[in-house]
Amino acid sequence: MVVPNMVIRFACLLLWLPYLANTQVTTNWQGTVEITGIPMVVQQENACALACAERLFRYHAAANTNAAAAFDPAAFAKDAGADAKRGTIPADMVSALRKHAPPAALQVRVHHLDGAKELLGHITDYNRIASRKPGEALFLDTTPQAQFYRQAERPILQQVRLARVKEKAAFEKAVIASVDAGRPLIWVVMLNVAVEKPVPPIKETTGHVRLITGYNKTKRLIIYSDTWGRRKDARKALPVDTAWIISTGLVGLEPGSAD
Repeated sequence: MVVPNMVIRFACLLLWLPYLANTQVTTNWQGTVEITGIPMVVQQENACALACAERLFRYHAAANTNAAAAFDPAAFAKDAGADAKRGTIPADMVSALRKHAPPAALQVRVHHLDGAKELLGHITDYNRIASRKPGEALFLDTTPQAQFYRQAERPILQQVRLARVKEKAAFEKAVIASVDAGRPLIWVVMLNVAVEKPVPPIKETTGHVRLITGYNKTKRLIIYSDTWGRRKDARKALPVDTAWIISTGLVGLEPGSAD
């Protein structure tokens, strides 16, 4: 019985070796851990989700040629229901990832993705805090996500988000584990609900998709990359608290064949 088990373990190791050999994770003297070698794709208008998905597949293609052969940007855009005016709904992006990942010998890992349940929780907690402040407007349970984020008072919204201590810890833990494993993460955010430096070129409160590419434990920073095509968009950083406040989704691709 010992020999077959050893053979199985050795075979599994061989399957992982090409992937591990191409993983490019660096640590600098300040303790910043980053994944390097991630291709840049400059997005078209309202196509950040598509650009980030393509970057992720192209990155994994360096270790797995199936990823390059299996990914068709046009087909992915169609399957994700991408729209030039409204962009891509995050849940539809995840559905498209689930369709396109298996042929590339990859699987989708959803760490968190805000939906109706999460939105209702935010509204309930927001209203509880706002009701203690005379004259503060409250939200209906049926308020759409975009409207809620646009109209919510920033200090209250930030208080609501930061009160989710366990979820924030899980977010940070997922980032660290994924980056250490050489796996960038698709990061869905709501712009302009917290102060970012540099300031995003988009001024309205709206959804956006980025890639998380690193972290710094000591400084409590999340390293990320945008797809707007400016030189400074290739690498930026935010404090963990700020990153969690604006986060509405965290999704990754991993070696495997099933979600």
